Amino acid sequence: MGLFSRKKEQIDPNTIYSPFVGKVMPIEKLKDKTFAGKVMGDGIAVVPTEGKIYAPISGTISALLDTKHAYGITSPEGYELLVHIGQDTVNLKGQHFETKVKEGSKIKKGDLLGTFDIAAITGKGYNIATPVIVIAGGEFSIKSKAKNGNINVGDVLLTVGK
Repeated sequence: MGLFSRKKEQIDPNTIYSPFVGKVMPIEKLKDKTFAGKVMGDGIAVVPTEGKIYAPISGTISALLDTKHAYGITSPEGYELLVHIGQDTVNLKGQHFETKVKEGSKIKKGDLLGTFDIAAITGKGYNIATPVIVIAGGEFSIKSKAKNGNINVGDVLLTVGK
């Protein structure tokens, strides 16, 4: 192995990594009934403690609203993820959110996707607990979820399979 050689990180395409530093909680505990009831799909929630969102998988940004609070990501394997920062944060109309990507962007696991101001968002009365959902209707389902508690960017959050 050469001086500047690095072992290439092996990324499991069926693993979804944490896009945040924060605390994991069950999606069923969210106050938003649409997410808690798994209407859009199953997943998990993270309460971010840092205002940065990183790519939880490699893939393509398939949806990015003008309000910059929600990211749709499609994996090369065909499953779709929704990362919706906070609850009812669409009402902020993009205020306190910045994005570093656009719809159609190719992303790699760990890329910085955007930033958000947790203090300003929660200061306006919004809950920052963030669902990470595998969109329903596809052939993929969740096989495992991270345990409740602290999580760092890049830690395993969910695994999916057919």
